[in-house]
Amino acid sequence: MKLLLGLLVLTATAVQAFLPPLFVHIPARTRDAMTMRQATPHDASDRRSLVLNQVPLLGASMALMLSSPLVVNADSTGKYSTKQTAKKRYLPRVRKGVALFTALGKTLDKPETIQAYNQYVQDNLATAMALYGSSTRIGELPDPKSRTVDKETEDFVKEIKALAKGGDVKATYERAKTNLVAYLAGTKLEPLGDAAYNRAAQ
Repeated sequence: MKLLLGLLVLTATAVQAFLPPLFVHIPARTRDAMTMRQATPHDASDRRSLVLNQVPLLGASMALMLSSPLVVNADSTGKYSTKQTAKKRYLPRVRKGVALFTALGKTLDKPETIQAYNQYVQDNLATAMALYGSSTRIGELPDPKSRTVDKETEDFVKEIKALAKGGDVKATYERAKTNLVAYLAGTKLEPLGDAAYNRAAQ
């Protein structure tokens, strides 16, 4: 901000330095020698006023840009996007993942279905949950709430990995479900069983 204000001051100073002064003493003999060109004494003044009038407009434009509520965040790919863009990009993936998780609970006796869901989580859902969770934090830096959401995401992914390894799949599924429920609550999304996930699955 200080740098931009400094540039504005320098711009105004430069304009004043290069434009001719408004009032210049002209000797009597020179005044007598001037003829037709004397009929336009305000040309230089008009040009100066025109340029100087642009300086406050330039300052107003910069101030408007700086006061814009647009806030950008960097995601894990290094690209910048607004919080609104992050929600638009990752929320559909999260909802689809929740819908698939709910459906998975009815087919825990099929190892191939569990493996397919685990692959989906590793390739897609884990990243979407993490980035969507980051987009819901209040400030630019992680806060206690966003750290809790991150922890629930990590624990959910771990439980799905354990689910793919076999063992007591029902108990593992319930632990993953507990993590997912906490994640949805922390990000203020619809609870499990909401119609929003039914639409996402279609």
